[in-house]
Amino acid sequence: MKTVSILGIGLMGMPMAKRLLDAGFELRVWNRTAEKCIPLVDKGAYPCSDLSDAAQSDILITMLADGQVVKGVVERLVAENQLTKDKIVIDMSSTSLDEVKEISELVLS
Repeated sequence: MKTVSILGIGLMGMPMAKRLLDAGFELRVWNRTAEKCIPLVDKGAYPCSDLSDAAQSDILITMLADGQVVKGVVERLVAENQLTKDKIVIDMSSTSLDEVKEISELVLS
């Protein structure tokens, strides 16, 4: 089974992460405020101390504040060569069409 990381454990990221855990996925969680991950870690998720740790999963789901935050996270992962061609990146944040285009170009570069 593929491993999944959720980047952003907030109002939407938390219930999504719980559903993935309940479905039996191996889940890694990362949030800028690490304490928000504790309830998920208590349910069996692996806490990621940094983005490169979260990028070890096969699938990365972003559920972040907005497109600019997603862009910043993706830029960091690209700079660290963490987004290889075998990774799937799913952005579920509130992101504008222009931001989605910018982010997709970063991911595909």
